[in-house]
Amino acid sequence: MLLREQRPINFKTVAETAGISTAWLYAHQDLKMRIIHLRNQQFPKTSVRIPLKEQSSNASKDAVIAALQRRIQELTKENRELRAQLEAAYVPLYKQE
Repeated sequence: MLLREQRPINFKTVAETAGISTAWLYAHQDLKMRIIHLRNQQFPKTSVRIPLKEQSSNASKDAVIAALQRRIQELTKENRELRAQLEAAYVPLYKQE
């Protein structure tokens, strides 16, 4: 029926057409496998080819990773310094109280 009407085959449409729950379909292995098979036939997976010039080489990926790691180290150091400055600024305030 769904095939004749050219409707998508998936658990939801089969359950709605048959007036049953999707849980019931999932519980019956033979029906589950048939729905998966028909669904995959209807929408075959296609692979997307990325042009060579758009693919990043391992060397360029390694360079980006190294740059990001250096940036993280710089920010960590800056964060430590700022926390120390903040702590130093708050000490006199606590002593006044």
